[in-house]
Amino acid sequence: MKSQIGVALGIVTNLKDPQGEGRIKVKFTSFLDGGPESTWAAIAFDRGHFDHPYVVGFLWNGVDKPPVNDPHLRLIRSVNGHEIAIYDPPISQGDKGYIRLQDSHGNIVELANAHITIKSVGTITIDAPNIAINGRPVAPQAKPI
Repeated sequence: MKSQIGVALGIVTNLKDPQGEGRIKVKFTSFLDGGPESTWAAIAFDRGHFDHPYVVGFLWNGVDKPPVNDPHLRLIRSVNGHEIAIYDPPISQGDKGYIRLQDSHGNIVELANAHITIKSVGTITIDAPNIAINGRPVAPQAKPI
């Protein structure tokens, strides 16, 4: 089997991991014929040998599963339950996905398809000397006693 020193380039051939562990398959472009398809893994190689791959990046296994099974959704979740979600589906009828920030209390800020949504389980505070909505000034109110 051919060897490769350093990072090997490949084309993702399969995102649908049957075990839901976030693994992928790739065809290596270093081979003239496109090369063999890998086993399920995000891959680097021991001493450059394609028959000795190892997984790089965030790792999932049969015990530690990824937070979601959708290959188009990237999710970062903190220990306390705060999340950053980036959803990049195939573009369909103008839908290009979203970016969502959510805290562990359920407050959400989402940017999606020309919309910005802000949801709060409590109070939303805007602290600025001047506020305008659609170009119209919003008159500030005095603070309650």
